[in-house]
Amino acid sequence: MIEVRGSSNVLLECVFQEEDALLAGSNANIEVSVNYRSSRDSTGEFGRTISGDIRAGVEEINIAPGWSEPNFDAPDPSDYLSILESMDGDGTQTNPYIITNDWELQAMQGNLSAYYVLGQNINASGTQNWNSGEGFAPVGDSTNEFEGNFNGNGLTIKNMFINLPSEDEIGLFGHINGAFLNNVILEDIDVQGNQYVAGLVGVAPSGATINNIHVSGTISGESYVAALSGYTWSTDIDGSSSYVTIEVQNGNSGGLVAAFESATLTNSHSIASITSQNVGSVGGLLGWTGNSVIIGSWSSGTVIDGGWATGGLIGYGWNFDVHNSYSTSSVSGDESVGGLIGFTDINSLINNSWSSGLVNGNSDVGGFTSYLDGDSISNYWNTETSDQTDAVGGGSDAGITGLTTSQMKQQSSFTDWDFSNIWSIDEGNSYPYLQNNVPDELPGIND
Repeated sequence: MIEVRGSSNVLLECVFQEEDALLAGSNANIEVSVNYRSSRDSTGEFGRTISGDIRAGVEEINIAPGWSEPNFDAPDPSDYLSILESMDGDGTQTNPYIITNDWELQAMQGNLSAYYVLGQNINASGTQNWNSGEGFAPVGDSTNEFEGNFNGNGLTIKNMFINLPSEDEIGLFGHINGAFLNNVILEDIDVQGNQYVAGLVGVAPSGATINNIHVSGTISGESYVAALSGYTWSTDIDGSSSYVTIEVQNGNSGGLVAAFESATLTNSHSIASITSQNVGSVGGLLGWTGNSVIIGSWSSGTVIDGGWATGGLIGYGWNFDVHNSYSTSSVSGDESVGGLIGFTDINSLINNSWSSGLVNGNSDVGGFTSYLDGDSISNYWNTETSDQTDAVGGGSDAGITGLTTSQMKQQSSFTDWDFSNIWSIDEGNSYPYLQNNVPDELPGIND
């Protein structure tokens, strides 16, 4: 730790270890040139220049990690263990491996049950040249699952490249089992696969936990394509988001998760442009879902599908609940198309939710959903922006009310909604939005 006290102007050049902090007195003006070194890598020392938030009159300045330099050749799998041995940490819960570059990220394949934490932002642009153009190799598969703990520490992995169009279970992680993945940003990724393709994980079953994951970039595949996970069951997701372009040949695709079963999704959102050629079950947030609960989540963007069951938030669902959620996504499909949900099946419950996106389809088209088997309580859709005068394409529309754009911007239009703890509204300017999941641009502000 370095301290500067008193009234002084200081030009400070120093070397920080990972645990160091800089303390400054209230009258100290400091200009800092920092070289931040981890205590060990394969050569014994790894240096990187970073910048901190340096200003006068603060008591403590935390020096943020910088960016790693990309490696343009992939590590040999036979070197994974030696790479792990050279890293800070030992892979235990109290002393996790600290990942500081793309080779160390790939070396997680060498120990699939260890604890890992990012120690700095990872520039993975070199992965475009790895493995004869195939890029980064997903960590874990259906035979050897990743069962460890990955903590992104709020840092970013950018420009990760995967080009495996004939292979399944594709992502940073291919297949996990009971793993804990949290607190990481995957930025400007480019991922291609066949089935179960996503930025974070191809398949996520068996009691895993996914929290605070944020994905941006382009993802494509044959089916089960999404930003976070291609197929998730018995794995809860909280506080996660995507800003992605998705291209899929045969449906089963979502802006956040393609297939979501027997789990709970909370406080998450997706801004996605999704194009599917046929088959269906395509949604702005979830492709299809069953035996699940979705709370406090939203979607925006465009959803285009040539198949059955296309929705702004969810394509197809059965025996599921949606509470306090919404979609502004524009939706275009063939059959069973809805502004919030494409097809709502088998004892489902939708309450305190709304949709406003443009809805187009050839048959069974509704401003809110194409069909509802279950209960609807205090739900709404915009009859003007959706270009749909009917809430549902077929079946009961009880509990779903059509509103004009002006009415959508009035709190009094939303009966029995909680505007103290859950919802907010910019009266006369915006539609209702979630207090714990606020978008950068309030919904309806330009309508």
